[in-house]
Amino acid sequence: MIRIVKDLHALKVAHRDIKPENLVFNLKDNSWKLIDYGVAKMENDLNTPKDYNICGTRLYAIPKIQEMRYMKDLRGKLKMSLKANDYYALGITLLRVKFLQIHPFDGKVLR
Repeated sequence: MIRIVKDLHALKVAHRDIKPENLVFNLKDNSWKLIDYGVAKMENDLNTPKDYNICGTRLYAIPKIQEMRYMKDLRGKLKMSLKANDYYALGITLLRVKFLQIHPFDGKVLR
């Protein structure tokens, strides 16, 4: 999954909504696919923090977004690195799937 995000960033694209529901496993070639590019953004420099519209799923967003208390705060722009935001979301996704045993396809807790 890390390779998927790395390859995406090499194409100068930030996904901006990485979460378990957007990862699917292809049984034909035994590979993971990242889906739902509805809020993806092409950008020449994914490393430099710039002002971007806030989008994606709050639970997987960088802490600065999670700390915002009101939805009206989420309508503005925020200075952030798109690359760092994607990797943070991927990290949270992997932690939820691995340690909390969240099913990657439907978000239900496995017991």
